[in-house]
Amino acid sequence: MRFQTAVDRLQSSSNITMSTFRKEMEAELEVKMEKKQTILGNKLEGEMEQLKSEVKTATEKVAVTSCAPSTITYGSGEIIKFSEVKLSNGIGNVDNFKSSGTFTCEKPGLYLVGVYIMSYSNYAQFQIRKNGRLLSYVHVNPVLQSTGDNNKYHTGTGIMAVQLNTNDKLNIKAGTSKMPVYGGYSCLTIIKVK
Repeated sequence: MRFQTAVDRLQSSSNITMSTFRKEMEAELEVKMEKKQTILGNKLEGEMEQLKSEVKTATEKVAVTSCAPSTITYGSGEIIKFSEVKLSNGIGNVDNFKSSGTFTCEKPGLYLVGVYIMSYSNYAQFQIRKNGRLLSYVHVNPVLQSTGDNNKYHTGTGIMAVQLNTNDKLNIKAGTSKMPVYGGYSCLTIIKVK
């Protein structure tokens, strides 16, 4: 009987120890799972915020169309000013653009730039520039062989896609000296496409 009592006590003690061990393991497992859920929840929340930001950036609408207000003759390397804004969307520094002739990117992305300029000067050309670097030359008027060919109006058009980052600067410069740019017939359009 003593032996049976000892066995019963050992079994009871073992059951209590196993029960306590099981409860402790379950509690520890529950704490670990809660931590994992919190970490995963925070990571998912962070990824969702990043995705929202990327979608917002990709769908931002930025556009400006502006024309030369009157006929102005520019010297070689001068920035052509398109100060008569016809449309402006998503641009905070329009006044700076109008006065300087330089578009400063506020929202990074892929932009489409289109420029057309009317002039009659011999060998008229203009340059599309980003951060001072030449992107493209556009010839408006051919080299004229005789003075009788002067005063023939031509329009040159340049269109290109440009990747712009925040604070990148884009402008159009006269490529020849004494190049008249005709107001109303010379315009610039910049549109964020992505």
